Amino acid sequence: LEQLAEVKSLVVEVVRPDGASVLNADDELVAGMAERAEGKIVYFSMHGGEGASDLVRKATVMRFRQALSGEFGSYEELPVQGFEVTCIPKPAFWKMSLPARVLGRFAEQVDPETVAETWAMASRMKPDKQRDLCVFLMGPKLAAARELAAAIADQRRKPMPAGGKLILVPVSTINWAAHIPTDAPAVVKSLLTRLKSG
Repeated sequence: LEQLAEVKSLVVEVVRPDGASVLNADDELVAGMAERAEGKIVYFSMHGGEGASDLVRKATVMRFRQALSGEFGSYEELPVQGFEVTCIPKPAFWKMSLPARVLGRFAEQVDPETVAETWAMASRMKPDKQRDLCVFLMGPKLAAARELAAAIADQRRKPMPAGGKLILVPVSTINWAAHIPTDAPAVVKSLLTRLKSG
């Protein structure tokens, strides 16, 4: 089955950047082809509404990984509890500073409680004084911007273990709009541009 999926994935690899690939979200091998696909990704499911939340989560994670691959090329992914995606970009020898580490988490509802929970989980990650830690908290339902800003400000007042800087970015999976902190590194805007362009 894996070999057949490998052969079929050749089709999505040749789709033009302005084209689209339609993938079955119910089949992990087929849904996994999104990482190799060009153009926009459209998913379908035979489970209709009952598996919609899981479908949105899978599609979000795949699209986020695709944006990370486009931004960094190759990167190391280490498991971090509570996050679907971790990205430790490999340093480029020609750049003076190390690229930020990136975490991605999907939540059905992004609200102050989810912000606090996500912040606490990200704070437990091994600190790295040379790299920022950018956390993308993505979901289809976002609380009001004022509520999210207040929740993030509350978390930022807490000291980070062993220093380091944590930037949390709430992102709507409906239109990829985000609440970007003013001190976010350039990679945050670049990844959001990649997410919006699909």
